[in-house]
Formats: sequence, C-alpha cells, structure tokens
Amino acid sequence: MNADTIHTTALLIGPIGLLLRGASGAGKSTLADEVISRARGLGGFAALVADDRVRITVVGGRLIAQPPAPLSGLIERRGLGVMATDHEPSAVVRGIVDLIKDPPERVPMPDQRATLAGISLPQLVLQGHDPAAPRYLMIFASSLAATS
Repeated sequence: MNADTIHTTALLIGPIGLLLRGASGAGKSTLADEVISRARGLGGFAALVADDRVRITVVGGRLIAQPPAPLSGLIERRGLGVMATDHEPSAVVRGIVDLIKDPPERVPMPDQRATLAGISLPQLVLQGHDPAAPRYLMIFASSLAATS
C-alpha cells in the first residue's frame, strides 16, 4: 500500500468522495467549502476530508483520500486565512472534478473519465469560479450516488 500526497482537495457529499483538482487559485477550497455549506443547509451530510494536499492510496482497487497529518482539519478560506473545520478522516474517491480557468465544453464527452494512481474514475470539468459550479458539482455527486 503506497501513499502519495497530491495537490488537490477532497470532500464527501453523502457517501460520495470527490477530488477537486486544479492550479493554485482555481477555487478548490472555496468550491469545497460552498458545496459543504449548501449540502448541510439542505439537511444532507457533507464534510471536508483534506484541503490543498491529499494523501492517496489504493486499497482493494479503490482510491482512498486522507489528510496528511499536519493539515488535518484545516481549510484555507481566501482572505481569512487557514482555519480549523470539521472533517472526516478518509473517503473512498468516486469521482474527480477538474477546475479550469476557461469555460469547459458545453457538451462533454459521454462517460468522461480521469485516471489517478491507476484507477479510472468519472470526471467532471468545471470553470472553478463559475457561480453555478457548486450546483453542478452537487448534481455530479448525485449522479454518482445513483449509479452505486
């Protein structure tokens, strides 16, 4: 069981673990924070797993995300700094969200996938600072839950 630490943010929406990838400043932390807030506001379960750096391992053919010890329970809130927050110790990653600067294709390829650590996962590509990004991310998580 090899572990790598990658530059990404991991969260849970219900039982669905997601990785948010993108360049520095792409909006990973802000998007995760907003989605967690919205899901909880709707009475659902959502939690941060790790922000900025995520430890990933492959166990039994599944990609597992965990926070590296020094960053456990911390999230960067731009303009406010690094703050403590509720978090979960791990998540099985079920999808990858790639945040890009320019608008993505209007109609993505069907069954778009990304591979990480040899594991192929459903992929969503979003413009990180699009005001609709939290809603699209929640729709993506719901679609993954429906196919469980």
